[in-house]
Amino acid sequence: MKTLLLSFLMMFTISAFSQQAWTKFTQQPSVTWAAFTGAARHFTNPNLSLLLRQQFDKGKIRARFSGEKWDGGKYVTRTEVINRIEPEHTAEIYDSAGNRVATVRYADNPLFAESYFTAGTNDLVQIEEVLYVQAGKLKSHIASVAPMFSVRTMSGTDLGNSAAFSTAFNNIPLVPAPLRSKALAIGSTTTMISLDSFQQRNMIKQLYAQNLLEALWPALSARNVVVTTIDSSHRIPFNKLSYSLINPVIISVPRYDEYGNASAVTVAPQKLTAADFSAIAINQEWYYHAGKNLLFTEIPSIILYGKKWVDGKLSETAEPLVKIPMQ
Repeated sequence: MKTLLLSFLMMFTISAFSQQAWTKFTQQPSVTWAAFTGAARHFTNPNLSLLLRQQFDKGKIRARFSGEKWDGGKYVTRTEVINRIEPEHTAEIYDSAGNRVATVRYADNPLFAESYFTAGTNDLVQIEEVLYVQAGKLKSHIASVAPMFSVRTMSGTDLGNSAAFSTAFNNIPLVPAPLRSKALAIGSTTTMISLDSFQQRNMIKQLYAQNLLEALWPALSARNVVVTTIDSSHRIPFNKLSYSLINPVIISVPRYDEYGNASAVTVAPQKLTAADFSAIAINQEWYYHAGKNLLFTEIPSIILYGKKWVDGKLSETAEPLVKIPMQ
């Protein structure tokens, strides 16, 4: 029993994130790698932040304050959100003698005030996302989204950004096809991820301490998907990727016959491994279903980055080498 337990602990790393309602799906055996990757993103056309604020202002969607418990947690009211954005919603106006002469509002509706939703935050949202590998494919689950606003003091000092509210809660990773077909396309993004950048605290599930590409590699090889080289746009099977992609120099070594005569023999380049790449660019297409208040994304492809050999030296910066479909 002790041996089996030790083997299990060696195979998997499962974090406290897996106990959250929106990450319990990662406990499925088919999920071999998962990590929390929350990030702030701009969606301009259409403006997702504005759309969420408009829906909340009209009472069409529910919201909570960021960080509050999902299960059993209370939803916030419009008044609570307004007071969060502008704690001092009114101001007293005094004359030179100290007499109060009027009471005014800073903004008619702080949910749309340019003083709080500035040029930098008007289209900015914070997305709670889980990237995971399931059945050999890279997928994304969006747990919630929050419109961001600029926090300002009464004197106008900017204290940074904060979430007005969180909404679009989802703990089911698979969005049904009928909902996907009726969702609004809101934009595309490309996110660069260093393969060693995931801090352990953000890991949800990990097999044999593998990084993201190492978790994907066996399935890519088994399916032998057709990939595209970036420099030449050649389409080749995954298992045909060789070290020549990184070092194009053809290596020849001498071979000697029984009389000592030498002849040049070309050495076939060795196959590439996951260790030959240092970063991944993840291409994502984003969608929002207003009726169900769901934000989701699809990953059509990824691009692998690595360092190439130039004039006998390994370059200092990684460059895009190969594009791999994920659909």
